[in-house]
Amino acid sequence: MRSQLIQCFKDKQFSILGDSISTLEGFNPCGYKIFYDADNGRKFDVKEMNDTWWGKVINYFGGELLVNNSWSGSRVTKLPGSNVYFLPDVQMRELLVYI
Repeated sequence: MRSQLIQCFKDKQFSILGDSISTLEGFNPCGYKIFYDADNGRKFDVKEMNDTWWGKVINYFGGELLVNNSWSGSRVTKLPGSNVYFLPDVQMRELLVYI
């Protein structure tokens, strides 16, 4: 089962839609709010793609990053008592470019 899963995702392109911890300076569209900039990258030891959760996943499968459409300050969860997920308008517009 595990080898079938690995083969399914091997050598694929990956797109990331995430919140603050999915951002990394140099890997998000221009103008996006980034959490892991140079200062926070040093502080939290997240300086390159291989230091991120998504970089580890992509490398595990031998894949390639297509786009990282993450925005610092967005949420990938619902707000308590709400049925709406939060994505900044700019993130939604950029996402539609890739559909």
